[in-house]
Amino acid sequence: MNTSKTNRGTSNYLQRYWKWILGIILLSFSFNLAQEKSNQKESYEIGFSKKAFLNFSIQDGKAAAKVLAQKIFENQAPNYEANITVFENLQLLKSLVSNDKLHLVTLTSPDYYVVKDQLELTPFCVPVFFGDQFSKLILVVKKGNGINNLKSLKNKKIIVFANTDIDNSFALMWIDNILMKEFNETSKTYFSEIKLSSKTSEVVLPVFFDKYDACIITEGLFDVQSELNPQIKTKLDLIRESDKFIIALVCFTKKGNKIANDEVVDAFLNLHKTQQGKQLLSVFRADKIIPYKEEYLMSVEKIIDENKKLKKQLNSR
Repeated sequence: MNTSKTNRGTSNYLQRYWKWILGIILLSFSFNLAQEKSNQKESYEIGFSKKAFLNFSIQDGKAAAKVLAQKIFENQAPNYEANITVFENLQLLKSLVSNDKLHLVTLTSPDYYVVKDQLELTPFCVPVFFGDQFSKLILVVKKGNGINNLKSLKNKKIIVFANTDIDNSFALMWIDNILMKEFNETSKTYFSEIKLSSKTSEVVLPVFFDKYDACIITEGLFDVQSELNPQIKTKLDLIRESDKFIIALVCFTKKGNKIANDEVVDAFLNLHKTQQGKQLLSVFRADKIIPYKEEYLMSVEKIIDENKKLKKQLNSR
């Protein structure tokens, strides 16, 4: 198996999840910002979650985002200069938004659900990849190892795709809910070892090579690896899957809403209808951009709320 090819392909897949957001956001701003006249450049502050930069460093991600942003602003809104801020946790995000330091924020759907009642954020779009705006988590094991259900994973080693700590991993919240309902345990006591990794090559391949007993990853990333190496799908088996959920969304802040208008939103939603828009979308391998709807958050809300409820019940015993 050409693992270097697999790693490169998976890294490209991850980067397009987030690079499309940056590119499309900044393009949309150009439609609106170009209307403003100023002799001096003004900053347009864009906040990115640390979780956006998977498979590459924050420094490299910020540099790439800055170059791309400036190129777009040079052509469409020369009076504005994009500023990229990476927030490593929700506490920093709250401080930035509350003090009007950001115009726009990109963040994961679980993080948005956690802060949506505390901050004035206005979600307005989500991406469509491969014909679907939704993804799902899957629990994967190696075939022929005597592990064919969750019960047989007791005291086994698991690796989870995540760019956070164990207590804040959405994937572990999902599997914890199942474990608490079926076995009255959480992952911390059920598995002998839990490893988190933000590199997909360090999640699927260790199971493939029998270094770990199971992994949790999104279905899309698993499918990409399987396309690059068909042996993965023939030798690994899916034993649990989550409900579908949106991975990320883009929000205007209160400060950003003072600039945003219907024309900007329309520019997002109609990008795929023009040749120029199709070319831009193809760079990020997105099909199109669609409006955000509150019901898109329902499965995330269910998992997080259920996790809180089940842990409270478990701790009270």
